[in-house]
Amino acid sequence: SLFAVFNGLGRPLFGAITDKLGPKHTAMVSFTMILGASLLLFFFGQGNAMLYLFAFCVLWMCLGGWLALAPTATGIFFGKLHYAQNYGLVFTAYGTGAILGTLLSGSVKDLTGSYLHAFAIVSGLAVLGMLIAAKGLNPVKTGQAR
Repeated sequence: SLFAVFNGLGRPLFGAITDKLGPKHTAMVSFTMILGASLLLFFFGQGNAMLYLFAFCVLWMCLGGWLALAPTATGIFFGKLHYAQNYGLVFTAYGTGAILGTLLSGSVKDLTGSYLHAFAIVSGLAVLGMLIAAKGLNPVKTGQAR
């Protein structure tokens, strides 16, 4: 239930951050938080219950935050004309990531006997997300078709 609280808190928090900083910078903040929490768990998580609680609260807050960031970014980058179709695709990708992440972490556990190595993969994906956000979440130039 603690993680659910942080998931719920992430939505208004990241919504406010998105309103202030825009989708690109909010995505960078989220990916940085995910990277930090994942690295903490990977390097120092074994047997550390307080670190586990802290890091997972951060991760669940970011997870909830994307439910505020994604619809806003979709509207900003693709406009309102086909918003429902575009956001449906974005949300499907979000769900697909959840399913693939679960399968991947289970495979890591089966291969290594621990989930800790899954956080190294999450760290790498967070860095990839930062690179994609830095390059791909730039405002549309006025005059371009949406």
